[in-house]
Amino acid sequence: MLENNHKLHTILEENVETNYSSIDELQSILLVEKAKFYEIIAIASDRLTVKDVEEIRVRFSGKKSPLQDLLKSLKNIEPALRKNAGALINNLKQTIETELNTFLQNYRIFAENKKISNEIEDITLPVPELFVGSRHPVMVV
Repeated sequence: MLENNHKLHTILEENVETNYSSIDELQSILLVEKAKFYEIIAIASDRLTVKDVEEIRVRFSGKKSPLQDLLKSLKNIEPALRKNAGALINNLKQTIETELNTFLQNYRIFAENKKISNEIEDITLPVPELFVGSRHPVMVV
């Protein structure tokens, strides 16, 4: 478990190179980012905490995600290549958002099932009979 968490945090904390001058450089950056994303979501849900899942969400779809930085750096590329570069980034962004939503939904279901399985009481069992009060003293005599 610690090995996976260490691996997760190593990937999440890596800096992504957002400087590129050609479409080929951008494609290689995007391939690396995509590989990191799929490597992270391949980690089993039972080894992740809620905090880990939130860090994954922020890292890949937050305002400070590397994909946002890549979109911001479009101004540094030639105007003729911006349209293609923007399309490449947006395609990866949409793919990651779709996969991330699926991952988050599956994690929520897993966490809910885990919580239910850890409950002690079985709500399907009949309620035990409760004896409230006692016989009136006049009735005893």
